[in-house]
Amino acid sequence: MFLGVKRVALVREMIMADTKEERQIVLDKLLPMQKRDFKSILKAMHGKPVQIRLLDPPLHEFMPHEVDIVTEIFEMEKANAPEKDINAKRAILAKVRRIQEANPMIGYVPAV
Repeated sequence: MFLGVKRVALVREMIMADTKEERQIVLDKLLPMQKRDFKSILKAMHGKPVQIRLLDPPLHEFMPHEVDIVTEIFEMEKANAPEKDINAKRAILAKVRRIQEANPMIGYVPAV
């Protein structure tokens, strides 16, 4: 449900949100997509019973890869990109490192 290109971007945006308000804005975008998915599933089943399993996919499936961000920062610095753009990318890197999972199969484990 969340692994389409547009959806991964939205889920990533939700995860990276700094405030409840920012997170809610993204959730409001995701809700109609999920409703359409569920309606499609139920329609396709023609009244037969449907079991919806709620899964907790590993967070890393939705997060930008740390090495990619580090590479982007390096390339930006090399190209003398504006400092505000580099700092914005560094903020993303810090957030990714802060919420990185030690063992993705256990779930979110905050860094100490």
